[in-house]
Amino acid sequence: HHALDLLKLNPFAGDPVQHHLWPRELNNLPNLFRMELSHFWRLLYYVTGDVSTIIVVVFEICDHTHYDSIFGYKKH
Repeated sequence: HHALDLLKLNPFAGDPVQHHLWPRELNNLPNLFRMELSHFWRLLYYVTGDVSTIIVVVFEICDHTHYDSIFGYKKH
């Protein structure tokens, strides 16, 4: 998958999500990034590790409707 290949090359390729926008259940993460995928899908991940090893943890790939519900966005 193109997005995963991109993250292998650059773990910070996604957009950082500002902490005040994080849902309460994700507050324990060290950071939070989102990457837009085709057809309005979203990939959510965080980056962890140390100086010698960077680990990208992808924990959600969701459609736009589910993404909106995770972050509490409402349709107008």
